[in-house]
Amino acid sequence: MRKMKRFAFVVVVVMLAGMLFACAPAGTQDSGAPEESAKESIAAVEDTNGDGKIKIGVPVFNLGHTYWVSWVDEIEKLAEEKGFEVISADSKFDAAKQVNLMEDMIAQGCDAIILCPVDPGGVGVVIKEAENAGVRVILSDLDVVDGDGNHVASGLVGIETYETGKLEGKWAADYAKEHFDGKANVAVLSYPAEQPCLDAENGFLEGLKGELGEENVKAVIMNGQAETEKGMTVTENILSANDDINMLWGANVECTLGGVAAMESRGMTQDDAVACAFYTNPDVMELIQADGSMFKVTMHLPPRVMADTAVDMALKAVNGEEFEYEIKVPFELCDKTTVEELMKEE
Repeated sequence: MRKMKRFAFVVVVVMLAGMLFACAPAGTQDSGAPEESAKESIAAVEDTNGDGKIKIGVPVFNLGHTYWVSWVDEIEKLAEEKGFEVISADSKFDAAKQVNLMEDMIAQGCDAIILCPVDPGGVGVVIKEAENAGVRVILSDLDVVDGDGNHVASGLVGIETYETGKLEGKWAADYAKEHFDGKANVAVLSYPAEQPCLDAENGFLEGLKGELGEENVKAVIMNGQAETEKGMTVTENILSANDDINMLWGANVECTLGGVAAMESRGMTQDDAVACAFYTNPDVMELIQADGSMFKVTMHLPPRVMADTAVDMALKAVNGEEFEYEIKVPFELCDKTTVEELMKEE
């Protein structure tokens, strides 16, 4: 199958090259800065080694976020360990760009594609196109189904986002009982563009209300856009209108760090508020470990775990081996009692 795809790809490239050279005006064939072209397009990448390696395409969700940088780094490390080839490119949280990247990867003869869809509702057609061409698609985080509710990909690496958020909410409720007389007035830096983040937010608030009672939980929710600067601005706006905020929850570490900076600029300390976030990273884990930090808890999911599970699924799918369609990967609570051990996993 891979030999046939490579032969078909070569034929297409030859035909397209002839068309381009016949139609392009003189002086227009210089594509510009080579470094920028390499970053923005994968069209120039060719499998020329002829060694029959499995080729996996990765149209990354958004390399503007540290989690996805670590995630694709882990896939590339696994490629070195397991002997497959990786073609990766940044979708930049652009659904149309992600679809184009997938089409390029199909044309290049990828054997599998690992995908966290920017738009699960709009990527089904190209997933079916890939599967029909013999390219196995493994989804990460989010499932994709057709109009009849049938799975369109070969496998899914799922995450327990709602239950994860709920677990963190219960932790925050215990903290509020000990430090804030059982009252939780939360600045929520939401990120509704990503369903897992929204599920985690809803779980967090449910965990709080379940432990403290709905009457003791106040949530002021604004979109932190998963960015540090935006998280700071939004938190400043929330604090200006609400002088009783004693808790911060962010959909990722970037916006949460911005929120913490806004609180600290007002002179707030760990005696005044606690900060919680959905994901974590090594820098935040150091803050959790330190004395005096407002940042007390996150949920830990090493990118290596997600990447390894997705790669294992992809290789099995390409080789025709059987596996469960969905494998759910659990998070772990990261606070001062667990952070040292979890840092060893990074």
